[in-house]
Amino acid sequence: MKIMIIGGKTEKNERWEIIKELCIKLGKLLRQKNHTLELCSPFEDSADYWVLNGYCMDVCSSTIVNYYYVKLDSVENKLQLLETENLKINRIPNVVNISEESKDMQYAWLLCQLEALESCQCILAIGGKNTGSANMLLRFAEGKRKLVIPFTIGGGAALQAYERREFQLKDKLGDAVYLLNGMEHLECIIEKIDEKIIKRKNEIDERKVFISYARKRPCEADYVEALLRRRNISLFRDESEFGAGKEVPIEIEENIYKSNTFIAVYCAEYACSPWCYDELELALDLREKGQMEIWILCVDDTRIVSKRARELVFYRVKTREEIEGKIVSLLS
Repeated sequence: MKIMIIGGKTEKNERWEIIKELCIKLGKLLRQKNHTLELCSPFEDSADYWVLNGYCMDVCSSTIVNYYYVKLDSVENKLQLLETENLKINRIPNVVNISEESKDMQYAWLLCQLEALESCQCILAIGGKNTGSANMLLRFAEGKRKLVIPFTIGGGAALQAYERREFQLKDKLGDAVYLLNGMEHLECIIEKIDEKIIKRKNEIDERKVFISYARKRPCEADYVEALLRRRNISLFRDESEFGAGKEVPIEIEENIYKSNTFIAVYCAEYACSPWCYDELELALDLREKGQMEIWILCVDDTRIVSKRARELVFYRVKTREEIEGKIVSLLS
């Protein structure tokens, strides 16, 4: 598995010794698990450097790491010092025509980091400045739906990333999420990451959800939307009102086609709505073609009208706790 490291010193620099210790332990463990490192910075103020430090402690076997860097003499010399008999560095340089002191140099480094981010399967975040590139890269990685594991023990940008994605991380890591604030059980965390990566490899598409609901009863749909957004899941829903005799707008049809999961918030108002019926029928057509997964959440005791829909498994959920439990279960 290709793992990128993001982070380093924080603004206050108060946990730097803890960050270094965590990085070294992670490096050792990643080497034992035969994971590949995707690194950018060869300098001592970065998490990259100290993870590599631990990664190289296994002198019994030779290994290769990938370095994405700005092609400067100072960086080339640093990489040469890092390379040893047991460590081979696969160099992936970004050639620039600007001086090392140029203010544009930060953008050159950013391009290297973005290239590493595209290549990796998982990102480990440790420390990092809230006002620096680490925070921006982690936000970008979240937008790209990358698997980001932020260790909170070092504070900084990694802690902010955890706070933004706490619900999603709890779903992915279960009870192991609480181990991110320590370094005693790193092996358990890495094993959880391995499980998630294998699962992701078996998934064809990232989940894109369309929420279908009756406009006269939006409260349950609002809650489903909040649960999905907490988990950084792409979703579509329509909040417009249709006049009598109007067909489902083309935009809604397009959004259903863009989705691979259709959630129907089924109730009496839904069963009486011709537009909800049309949305469900389109989803059923796509399901028959193998293009759509349908989840029917029955929030009252209304019987399902559509004959094809009656053949599907549906879920009776009448409280917020039941809705959340079923959504989390289906997502996992």
